[in-house]
Amino acid sequence: MHEDLPETRSCGLSVLITDELNEKELAAVSSVYEKARAFDRSGYSLPDDADRYFLLYHGDLLLSFLAVYYMGETRSGRPVTEIVAFTDPDERRKGYFGRLMEVLSEEPEGETVLRFCVYENALLLKVLKSLHARRDHAELIMTRSLSDDSFGNDDSSGSVSFEPEGKPDGSEGCFCRGRFSECRVRVSGQRAYIFGVLTYEGHRREHRAFRLLLEVLSWCRLQGAEEAFLEVSDENTAAVGLYSKLGFRETERLSYYEIL
Repeated sequence: MHEDLPETRSCGLSVLITDELNEKELAAVSSVYEKARAFDRSGYSLPDDADRYFLLYHGDLLLSFLAVYYMGETRSGRPVTEIVAFTDPDERRKGYFGRLMEVLSEEPEGETVLRFCVYENALLLKVLKSLHARRDHAELIMTRSLSDDSFGNDDSSGSVSFEPEGKPDGSEGCFCRGRFSECRVRVSGQRAYIFGVLTYEGHRREHRAFRLLLEVLSWCRLQGAEEAFLEVSDENTAAVGLYSKLGFRETERLSYYEIL
């Protein structure tokens, strides 16, 4: 769906709403994204998989956009809509984000909880404060080198099974099953991504996840990975402590703010 809205009172500005980016729009979004990420020194991923986009143009030039995700979850009975916003660094402080938010609020999805995921900086915090957004939690990106000598030896006990999972991008993915614990891992080049770490009910505090991850990290190194990455909520203090004991250190922090 593409929908052009009438030009705003600011001469030459228009907003386009689309559920899918065409080739030209994707190129424009990628350009603004790259400029904003480099300027802010943030680790955002290119939002090329959003459910809907709100694109603000001056003529044919994209100035700012919202990538919107309908999360399929509720908060107090209201659906949650997650938003990532990007504005060309040369075009900030001109009210473009506010204009896009006005258009978003006119959408017929009904009353929703708006959740913003941001790398915090002074300007963003000022904007979020003006919106009366409250901080919900932060996701920590934690990283561990696999190439240093402190990792230990590569001998495994064989207590963890690695079941291959096919990936469209050709990367190596595995479902890793230990005794009463599991996780998934994907190796892409020299990077390993660990996610879905779980210890089964009734077996917590038995160091099951610790032993599982030791073998998983060893396996990742044998696949040629030099770094391992995982993501965890800052509210999950037990998991943060576990990963710290395994040598992971926080390298990025993505904060979530909500307007209820």
